[in-house]
This record gives sequence, C-alpha cells and structure tokens, in this order.
Amino acid sequence: MFLQGATDGSGSPESKLRGLRSLRQLLTYDHTGSLKDRLLTAALLLIGAGTLTAGVIVLPYGRLLCVAFAAAICAMGIFEVVRLFARDYDTLGYRPLAGTIVYLILALPSVVATLSAVQSALFG
Repeated sequence: MFLQGATDGSGSPESKLRGLRSLRQLLTYDHTGSLKDRLLTAALLLIGAGTLTAGVIVLPYGRLLCVAFAAAICAMGIFEVVRLFARDYDTLGYRPLAGTIVYLILALPSVVATLSAVQSALFG
C-alpha cells in the first residue's frame, strides 16, 4: 500500500502507463452521444476548419474546398437533427416517412446554398 502511493507521482513506469491510459480514455469516442463525444467532434471540426482556412490562402481552388467542407458539415448536422426528431416516442424506433420528409425540408436550403457557393467559387 505504501509503495503504490509512493510510485503515483514519482514518474515510475506504472504511473506513466496509468496516465497514458487515462489520456487515451479521455480522447476516444464512447459512441453514446455524450457530451465528451460532442466536444471531441467540435474539436475535430475546429481543426479541420483551421486547416481549410490555411488551404484557402495557399491553394488555387481553396474556396471550393471550404464550400465542400461546409456542405459536409451541414449534411452531418441535418442527419443528426433528423435522428433526434424522427423517432417515435412510444417505441423509440425511427419513423422512415417522417425522417425522410424532415430531411428533405432541411436539406433543400442547404443544397441551394451549396450550389450557389460553388458557382461563386468557380465563376467569381
């Protein structure tokens, strides 16, 4: 008992291994939709947005990459909204017709905005 307490902060291999395990557990997805999953997704999106921002400056068609990235984020966001709101509250199953209708209603403005942005990026 005394030795275990003495090795916790001493930089021993056991404490380093324990620290790596806790860091790995902190940075992996639970796939439960928890706050940790959502924060990791937000961090990855911020990294991607920063990379694409640098790409806009360097690449000749960088604006087109940003449009593609924004369209992908919109599609994922719409999918998440449909997953949340197209459930039957009694059985917790999905209602395919309601999900399809909601997805089409939400996706139409996103598709129009994406096509407009692509035209603007390509033709000025």
